[in-house]
Amino acid sequence: MGKGYAGVWNESGVVAEIPADGLKVLWRSPVQGVYSGPSVADCRLFVMDFVSEPIEGDTGRLRSRSGTERVICLDSTTGKEIWTYEYETELKVSYPGGPRSNPTVDGDRVYVQGTMGEVLCLEAATGDLIWQINVAEKYATKPPVWGYASQPLVIGDLLICAAGGEGTGVVAMKKMTGEEFWTIITTREIGYAGYVVAEIHGKEQLIVWYDVAICGLEIATGGQLWSHKFPDAKPQRPVVSIVPPKVLGDKIFVSNFYHGSMLIQLQPDFSTEQLWSTENDRKHDADINSIMSNLVQRDGSLIGVAGNGELRCVSTKDGSLLRRSYEALATAEEDPQVIPRGDKGFPSLFAIENKDRFWLFTDQGELILSDLSADGYRELGRTKLLDTTAMSRGRAYVWCPPACSDGMLFVRNEKELIYVDMRAVSYN
Repeated sequence: MGKGYAGVWNESGVVAEIPADGLKVLWRSPVQGVYSGPSVADCRLFVMDFVSEPIEGDTGRLRSRSGTERVICLDSTTGKEIWTYEYETELKVSYPGGPRSNPTVDGDRVYVQGTMGEVLCLEAATGDLIWQINVAEKYATKPPVWGYASQPLVIGDLLICAAGGEGTGVVAMKKMTGEEFWTIITTREIGYAGYVVAEIHGKEQLIVWYDVAICGLEIATGGQLWSHKFPDAKPQRPVVSIVPPKVLGDKIFVSNFYHGSMLIQLQPDFSTEQLWSTENDRKHDADINSIMSNLVQRDGSLIGVAGNGELRCVSTKDGSLLRRSYEALATAEEDPQVIPRGDKGFPSLFAIENKDRFWLFTDQGELILSDLSADGYRELGRTKLLDTTAMSRGRAYVWCPPACSDGMLFVRNEKELIYVDMRAVSYN
């Protein structure tokens, strides 16, 4: 979802409307089970998947599945395979459908973290293995309940990734060799949220959200600069710290399905002040209790998807509810004017900001062109790109995040990855 998980696509020349007959799909490439998305660099597309035998009666919530995790490199312009690297594994996690973490490309190398903690460094051009470490085994810990999900992060000479355990929740390695450089955080559950790099009060830092707190780390040493407890109460376990924190200048916003939202402010001396938080009552009828959808800031407001699938807008000032809508995520069988109750199978979407508009890729495999603001949700167009290929709690879904590059959109489900032409010049 871009630098700092901001979800911003800065390219010009993107279509201003969705044509009546839809967007052009220039190629399709077969892939298999997964929850992670693609990464694109230098005309190469990198993606992970999981190959296994089908299991009768599987609803996606099994606790173990054996098979092969793969890292695949395609020519991003043609969809032709360049290389594949694979390894055998047993996914001993809930929803063992495949990898969660996106590949990270850094120059002539690509880094991935598999579901069970396998961290690989591969040559981007050939797929040859340079080094390999299983962090769960090395640090004598267990993968999170739903598997390792945060994307490996390259900062300078370091590769930073999640591990977990006693003093090893977050691990920094020398990216060229995999040698340990620093470790920090003792935690029962390291969680799933991606790590965000931000400069606040002149200090570049790594922002980490895990089971009981959000903190800022000094990148060079791993030293803790500040920490703030979240949630205020005892965390509901297994934890669902999934959505990367949203940095708003010197403020940081976090959102959680069970515990709602919180906005803190970081002071120049790195002390923290909690500006507001929502009620910790499990109902969350009037706030953002996000599960997987990324967060958007617009016009003094924050926009996100609540646990029941509503797109909600709250005030940055005090967290009060400004607008709500179920139009974006209602299925074809649902009335978008009827507010759903419960989790409804975790409806979600990925919001991509492009200039003054937003592209929303939904868990129904649809792409929506919209105007998001404090004034509400306004839909400008919608098209179906992919079929739903998995099921959770009665809702069919696609949970894989998209990627954008050179006027193109890359999206996938558990059967295929497609290349969608988003260039306005292609539709003149």
